[in-house]
Amino acid sequence: MDFRKAETENMRLQVAPYDIVSFIKEIYEHFTQISLARDMHILFTHNIQHEILYFDAEQLEKVFFNLISNAFKFTPDGGKIQVHIEDVQHYIKVSVSDNGRGIAPEYKDKLFNNFFQVNDSGSQNKGYGIGLALSSKIAALHGARIEVESELSDNQIQERCTTFSVFLQREQNILTGISARRHLR
Repeated sequence: MDFRKAETENMRLQVAPYDIVSFIKEIYEHFTQISLARDMHILFTHNIQHEILYFDAEQLEKVFFNLISNAFKFTPDGGKIQVHIEDVQHYIKVSVSDNGRGIAPEYKDKLFNNFFQVNDSGSQNKGYGIGLALSSKIAALHGARIEVESELSDNQIQERCTTFSVFLQREQNILTGISARRHLR
């Protein structure tokens, strides 16, 4: 249903001020039990203590749950996942990194397309390929963007790393203006 609303530009944001550090930490903590069960090392770091941003908590929660869930989905037991928040000029950057299997360069441009999935018979890739597409659309409604970096490794020495970064704008009036325009449609 959310996917349809985003597709037809009928999703309405309920924007309010939230501390992004506390918000992300709360989402991160939902994954501690699964990390223990799978003997994974997860880490939450930040170089800012508090930062009030204006966003729709229910919608943005979907984005970060999707990104962290995907990190667990594509990282083997015993792997590493890090969630990091940092101040980057006019943005707050929230990154989810893992040392899972990585993403081949030819797939990076397609990751945010509706229903796209890598055809990998050896993986346990389940789902319909709408998580990243919906996350991207929700981020865009917030005036944000999602970027991905991934390194594949052919040897045992170099560790693989995939990072999804969400760049959230700090300017209240930018998001408020976007939200107001969305409500007028």
